[in-house]
Amino acid sequence: MTGPGGENDRHFVARAGLILALRGLGITDRTLLSAFETVPHEAFVPEDYADYAYKDASLPIGHGQSITSPMILARLFAELDAAGAGKILEIGTGSGYSAVLLSRLGRRVFSIERERALNVAAAERWRALRADNIVGFVADGMGGLPQMAPFDRIILGGSVPDLPEALADQLVDEGILVAAVGPATARQTIVSVQREGRELVIAEHGALRLPPLSSSLP
Repeated sequence: MTGPGGENDRHFVARAGLILALRGLGITDRTLLSAFETVPHEAFVPEDYADYAYKDASLPIGHGQSITSPMILARLFAELDAAGAGKILEIGTGSGYSAVLLSRLGRRVFSIERERALNVAAAERWRALRADNIVGFVADGMGGLPQMAPFDRIILGGSVPDLPEALADQLVDEGILVAAVGPATARQTIVSVQREGRELVIAEHGALRLPPLSSSLP
């Protein structure tokens, strides 16, 4: 174990600071806060960037992609309301960090990634953390995962220019989809879509800046 002032201590303190910051954003859901408190973000970033793991900034993970900051992820997750969800679909595996967070919220997580190398690396991290309720797929996530549908929750790990209503078709009744919608060159709007029978109830929840799905995956 690392002694006082060592690397483990630094990350513990940084993670505690993250929880305080999330509370400052108005996030109070205990299950969600517990997920962010117990999943080590530093295990998902390149070693050279480990000291920046809890900064409010995106970090490169290779293949032209970056890992989204925990602060931004928390804002998306707060609208997803995934605690207790049965099946969750994540579009954009990236480093695999957000899938582990989701695995602490719901019973089963299905995560889609276009880059096979990222999928393989993420699966290794999931095994190391014993996140056994995650299944990864290599595919174009915008088609969803019809063979496993319907889903209680769907979340997109990067921004998209338009609301993905085709993905919303894979929601259960009262299921929720959350995405950052807007142009890649400007701030986007956090949008939630809830299925109510054949209708989709759409709501907006503020703005953020998230790179497009093809280049930034959590």
